[in-house]
Amino acid sequence: MSTYHTHQPLERAGLIWVVCLVKPQAEQRAAAELSRAGLVGWCPLVSERRYWRRKRVMRVIEKPLLPRYVLAGVEWRKGKQISTALECESVIRVLSMSEDGRAMQVPLRDIRRIRELLVAARNRNSGRIPEAISVGEVMLVSLSHGEEKEITVTAVERDGQRVKGLISMLGINAPVTVGASKLRRGAA
Repeated sequence: MSTYHTHQPLERAGLIWVVCLVKPQAEQRAAAELSRAGLVGWCPLVSERRYWRRKRVMRVIEKPLLPRYVLAGVEWRKGKQISTALECESVIRVLSMSEDGRAMQVPLRDIRRIRELLVAARNRNSGRIPEAISVGEVMLVSLSHGEEKEITVTAVERDGQRVKGLISMLGINAPVTVGASKLRRGAA
């Protein structure tokens, strides 16, 4: 499984997004049930590394970004109703925010932002360097204790997995080699 499913038509015209509360650990099953019911079911997934000490095994697992919640796209033009989501076995209810019980709609900009964050996380986890890093560019590098420092890129290695640069610590520019998963763009 990938971190997010590109085959889902997330920005189709006439699609209204709502949030469904689902049974525990049934997020992916609920998304599939919603899709079978004629809605667009989307369970955003993120990759996580897990280490099992007894087995001495490190594995990458996919888990829901929003535990117990699934996004459902409803097409009003095709006569689909939000109540269709409630007919799915794994769906408990559709979240509502208004006093009259109308479903809370998720703006399309939020759907796009979730997708952008998932793509960025997938690229970071795969060790890819963010696109178009150039020599002389200033980026942020995550240090082991959670702090971020600026790094000035001096070279990008051929395999695209590492960047060489200068990092300023204690007033001294020190040369470092950094893995791509530690880099990110950002305003300092």
